[in-house]
Amino acid sequence: MDNNSSDSMCDARVHAYKNDEHINGDIMNLLAAGDLIKLENLEQQKQHTQAIRKKLDEMKSQNDNQSSAVF
Repeated sequence: MDNNSSDSMCDARVHAYKNDEHINGDIMNLLAAGDLIKLENLEQQKQHTQAIRKKLDEMKSQNDNQSSAVF
């Protein structure tokens, strides 16, 4: 193996390593974005559930008031 061949092999390895670094960084960014989306969705579902619970409590309260007989 001559010196030029060794240098080009080293350059190829450095290039491959840099590509791997970028790919790993992109994967980590995508995973982090996915986690943020999940958290945002969970918060929206929580707010929606609280709104439904509030409406149900209001309906129950109205029903209790209407069904109370006064003697």
